[in-house]
Amino acid sequence: RAVGVPGAMVDCVCVVEESEHDVYHPMSYTKRSDPVLYGKIRSPVEDVPKMQLNERKIIARRASFALKPGKVINLGIGLPEGIASVAGEEGQLQYVTLTTEPGVFGGLPASGKEFGPSSNADALVEMNEMFDFYDGGGLDMCFLGAAQISPQGDVNVSRMSAEKLIGPGGFIDISQST
Repeated sequence: RAVGVPGAMVDCVCVVEESEHDVYHPMSYTKRSDPVLYGKIRSPVEDVPKMQLNERKIIARRASFALKPGKVINLGIGLPEGIASVAGEEGQLQYVTLTTEPGVFGGLPASGKEFGPSSNADALVEMNEMFDFYDGGGLDMCFLGAAQISPQGDVNVSRMSAEKLIGPGGFIDISQST
C-alpha cells in the first residue's frame, strides 16, 4: 500500500538496506513481512492456526454467540482477539464484518503481537478514517479489551501496573459510539 506524506513534512528519506530490514523495519514484532496481512494475497482461513482450548478460548466462544449476520463489529486487543479466531473456526466470517482500529474491514483479524491487520481483509483505510466511521455510528457492536474491571463495573483501560501507563487507545471513542 502506498503511504501519502505531504512533502512539507519530510526532512529526509532514509533507505534501509535489505540486510538490515529485519532490525530496523519489520512488519511486526514477530514477522518481517506477511503478504496476507497487508492484502497482497489471500489465504484460506483454514491455514490460520486455531486457538488452543483454554479459558481465553472459552470466553471468546461465549462472546461469539452474540455475533449476528450483517453486523459490523469492532474487536479490541486482548481477550476480544479470540473472537475472530472462533468466528473463523465456526465459518462465521462470511456473515459479519470484523474491524480493528488500525483500519481493517473484514477478513480474519490477527491477534497477539500481530494485532491490527487482518488476513483476507475486504478493505484497508487510514486509522483516522476508521475512527470517523466509528464515531459516525458505523458499528453495530464491539468487544473491548480492558486491564481491569471492578465488581462495580469500573473499567481500567490504561494503567497496566504502577510503572506502565499505556493510554486508553480507542476504548473511549468506541464505547461511546456503539
